[in-house]
Amino acid sequence: QLQSMEKDVGDMKNMKADDPNRRTKVMLQLVNEFSDSFNRAIEGSADVSLSELSGGAKINRIFYERFPYLLVKQAYDERALRKEISIAIRNIHGIRSGLFTPDLAFEAICKKMIRNLSDPTLQCCDLVQTELLGIIQKLGENLSRYPSLRDEVERILADVIRGAGVRAQEQCTMLVELELAYINTNHPDFIGFHNAEKMASGGAGTSGAGSAGNRKSVQGTQVIRKGWLATPSGMMGQSKDFWFVLSADTLAWYKDDQEKEQKYLLKLDNLKLRDSTSKSFIGKAGHKVELFNPDARYLFKENKFLELGATSEEELDSWKASLLRAGVFPEMSDNVRGQQEDDAGTNSLDPALERQVETIRNLVDSYMAIVNKTVQDMVPKAIMHLMVAELKEHLSSELIASLYSAGGDLMQESPEEAKRREDLLNMYNMTKEALRIISDVN
Repeated sequence: QLQSMEKDVGDMKNMKADDPNRRTKVMLQLVNEFSDSFNRAIEGSADVSLSELSGGAKINRIFYERFPYLLVKQAYDERALRKEISIAIRNIHGIRSGLFTPDLAFEAICKKMIRNLSDPTLQCCDLVQTELLGIIQKLGENLSRYPSLRDEVERILADVIRGAGVRAQEQCTMLVELELAYINTNHPDFIGFHNAEKMASGGAGTSGAGSAGNRKSVQGTQVIRKGWLATPSGMMGQSKDFWFVLSADTLAWYKDDQEKEQKYLLKLDNLKLRDSTSKSFIGKAGHKVELFNPDARYLFKENKFLELGATSEEELDSWKASLLRAGVFPEMSDNVRGQQEDDAGTNSLDPALERQVETIRNLVDSYMAIVNKTVQDMVPKAIMHLMVAELKEHLSSELIASLYSAGGDLMQESPEEAKRREDLLNMYNMTKEALRIISDVN
């Protein structure tokens, strides 16, 4: 027991409350350890949690699951979008009967859709900022021995994160404004007017299948995701777990992960996604989502929808992102649904106008795919540069200077720590004295 206390006591015996050199040494050591812990939390390390995502893994999920889902939720309903294109074309032609498809209609529709990307980019910045603040607060527990130092470190870094968050939001807003400033129809991935008109003449996409909101990012029978989800089971509202397999075209569920006894195979054509607020089943799966077909009375057998439950919000968001890849998109809002009500002034049976609408629709589809790809790529880069990298830089080179300039007695121990140190020294001295007495007796 005496040997086990030697190391701690060796430091404590030489501790002097008014020794500035030792205070500085301890502060430098704690700040360096704090910085290293933050880097490990962001970059990942072997010391990982097995129960939940944390640190950099959560930020990665925001970038590649939450953010794409927020972007897709801004997608237009097909019929409402075609209605807007038709109105734009008519207004541009005015009293004249236009012979050619007006490119101004294409720009007007694209700019309206690009403006709608602003909110998801700002939400992405907010989510990352919240996660960074959570990381700092969690790491601050390692400084609990010195409460004043812990509070000052958290205050300084919170100000840095909020300031960086403002700059990141400004940069993301600028990215959207850059897309609005110039519609680059010479982009190598843009289909161009000739190809769009050819697609329209050939009848491609007349049912809305060619829209960006209805395209799948994977093709064929490729398996996108596998995992356990809960579904309602029984008369008492209990839930039962099944093994689900999501591919590009189907969603199948089995009794277990051996995938031998299939319960049902559901086609994904025309399916939509919506959050579930019902209390149809209880259990661990407290986060739920519903799949339904707006054009059919029943989804499968005698069920109007399929309710799926996950054990956590992170798991549910991950499944939503996987469903997006399979072409299952969120249900449109009530406002967008109301726009589908065609009035007498916007209906048209003019084949020429319908062909022009289809041409513009194909052009918008192609260009917005380019814009979405750019935004999904640039927003995470901007956030990493302006928020995460800046916080790392402040931790490694400026935090010590900020702590010194704050003034005050930051290295004052907490009463609990001071009492623990005093008790340990007393126990060490009593143990040593007891051993001396025993030695003398012998």
